[in-house]
Amino acid sequence: RSTQFCSTPGTQCFQKNDGWGSCLPSCEPGPNFQEPEWNTWSCKPLGPRSPGAAPWVQQKCAHGGENCAPKGCCATPGQQCYKQSPYYSKCKPSCEKGEKEHQWDTPWNCEKVGMRT
Repeated sequence: RSTQFCSTPGTQCFQKNDGWGSCLPSCEPGPNFQEPEWNTWSCKPLGPRSPGAAPWVQQKCAHGGENCAPKGCCATPGQQCYKQSPYYSKCKPSCEKGEKEHQWDTPWNCEKVGMRT
């Protein structure tokens, strides 16, 4: 609540009461039945909403272990499409040149494909 900024993409700091706020994707004023105490939330937005991925990203960009090179983008926020070889690329949070996920793998060259989501 003191910073009024959320680091998770697409979330907003919402006020619960004068002393508490939380980063949430959305908020409905009134009691939150997921909490042990049914204290009400004012849901007043505090600060700006954290930028999130554009709506088309989930439909157009690569998911999971899918080869992301043909699409050039990743559906998961914070991930970058990295090239392992001329034949395979994958969405990952980071990449170190020469790393291998498995002993038998081709080492990653970590060339970036497209922009980070």
